[in-house]
Amino acid sequence: MSIRAYPRPLKSYQTGGFFDTSLLESKNLRAKIITRLSQKRFSCACSPRCQFADSTKPNIDIEGNETIFSTEDIKVVPKVRAFLFYATTLVVAIPLFITLLIQHPFVMLLDKHRRKMHHFVNKIWAKITTYFFYKVSIEGWENLPGSDDPAVYVANHQSFLDIYTLLQIGRPFKFISKTSNFVIPIIGWAMYLTGHVPLRRLDTKSQVECLRLCIQLLKQGVSVFFFPEGTRSTDGRMASFKKGAFVVASKGNVPVVPITLIGTGKLMPNGMEGTLTPGEVKVIIHPPIQGTNADVLCSQARAVIAASLP
Repeated sequence: MSIRAYPRPLKSYQTGGFFDTSLLESKNLRAKIITRLSQKRFSCACSPRCQFADSTKPNIDIEGNETIFSTEDIKVVPKVRAFLFYATTLVVAIPLFITLLIQHPFVMLLDKHRRKMHHFVNKIWAKITTYFFYKVSIEGWENLPGSDDPAVYVANHQSFLDIYTLLQIGRPFKFISKTSNFVIPIIGWAMYLTGHVPLRRLDTKSQVECLRLCIQLLKQGVSVFFFPEGTRSTDGRMASFKKGAFVVASKGNVPVVPITLIGTGKLMPNGMEGTLTPGEVKVIIHPPIQGTNADVLCSQARAVIAASLP
């Protein structure tokens, strides 16, 4: 007769429990354990609770060794992937940041506003980092304005991974980002050199200054990128859009380019930046829309982005 392992933690094998410690002193230990295992199996074979326990707890053999990984072990994998992701992005960022520092004086002299070379370095950083962890597919390349044509880009915001993904569309633009991001070592400093726009979300004065600066950038031929929801989605659903980006587009007389991001929220949900699951991210670039009414632009852009979400 073969011995079947029963999935219960060893710590529950106490006197008077499933295993009685007096059995350990018996000469017929093996036979008695087999008997008790068979009785226990039979008594709860039809119990949903026991079936659930079988699928969620580690199997223990007769010598106390696990035979199957527990769900706790499985949950470790996304955490390890996230750690490797951050380690990779840091390792890649250090030499590229040195490149930014070396080329910065020349960029400020020759291309002070767009800073295309800085943006190209950022794109390399994003592509190398994501290459090892998830696939990015992009649709609608033909809808992108020219690299020298200013526009207001807007997208739904699901995850920390959105930044890495959007840097790969190959257009120089300035992200509107919260001020705390600019103090992150290496990455935040690179954002500062590239000329991304800081914003204090709850500071009205900062919001007005941000919009003024964005309009000024558009007049200088520089594109800007907004997440109109204001922050990352907490439940996977797209929130209402704030009008700031569309006010900037209408006053700057430039098109709005809506972009739909699909999948980043599943790979690294908001609030779970310590985990990363494998998968694919899809980027859909929609045809530009233009107008002078910020409310209409806002409604149109949101409807276009929402229509492509699963």
